[in-house]
Order: sequence, then structure tokens, then C-alpha cells
Amino acid sequence: NANMSGILYNGSMLIGVIIGILIFNKISRRSFLVVSFLSSAVALAAMVFLDISMWAKLGIFSLFSVILSSSLVLDYPYPSELFDVKVRATGMGICIAISRIGAACGTFLLPILTDMGGSQLAMLVCALVLFIGGMICLVWAPETSPKFMKKNEILENEVTE
Repeated sequence: NANMSGILYNGSMLIGVIIGILIFNKISRRSFLVVSFLSSAVALAAMVFLDISMWAKLGIFSLFSVILSSSLVLDYPYPSELFDVKVRATGMGICIAISRIGAACGTFLLPILTDMGGSQLAMLVCALVLFIGGMICLVWAPETSPKFMKKNEILENEVTE
């Protein structure tokens, strides 16, 4: 069925957003961000490197869609929590501008990559970008969830004493 992949993708996206909403305040924002990037990268890489059936690839792509859409819940609260109130509007503006540059680059490069190496190359490059993003977040992304910031502060105080 020609519509099956679209229905599966959109259904997975809906499920992912619902999962994201349910876990947003239950886990640390930083962990949510890092795990989303890295697990999305692993799912895409699995579709490229594993010699599996079309149905298994469709299942992995559905999992990728769930992971990716669950992380969309972070798009607005996390960046705004990164900045002090005095510079929040400027910081958010810069984040949005940078994201638009990335979106434009992706829109421009995706057809070129697909022409050069097919969907495999495009997915591999996307997986690499997700992996690099995950590593950057792992190293530099701060925790912004008040519940987990307090826990981290208590742990840091215990270590320094």
C-alpha cells in the first residue's frame, strides 16, 4: 500500500509527541536531549548498515520517528531556559536564526546527497549530524530542569566536602 509508510510515519510522530509530553518533567532535560540525539543517530545508522528486511527497516524508521518527535517537546522550553531573563529574547533569536540556517542547509544538501549516493548516504550524513549533536550536548549542554538542577547541586556539594 502506497499510503502505509506515510500513515506509519505520522502515527509514530503522534505517539512520539505524546511520549515526549508524558516524560518531559520526569527526566532531566539534558539527559532527554542527549539520549534523543544519540538514539536517533543509532536508529538511522542501523537502517544504513544492517542487512535486514524492508519490514525491519520500516520498524526501525518508526522507532526513529518516535524518538525524533518525542524530542520536539524540548524545542521551546529548553532553549528559553538556557538564557537569563535579561538576554532571553536575544538568545532565543540567535538560536532560531541558527536553526533556520541549519534547516536551509539541510533542505539544500539532502537532494544533492541523495543524487550522489542515494538514500543510504543521506541517512548516513543525517546520522553523523545527530551523533555530533549528541556529543556536543553531552559535553556542553547544561541541565535546566529545576528538579534535576537541585539534585545535581546536592551531589556536587557532597563531592566537594
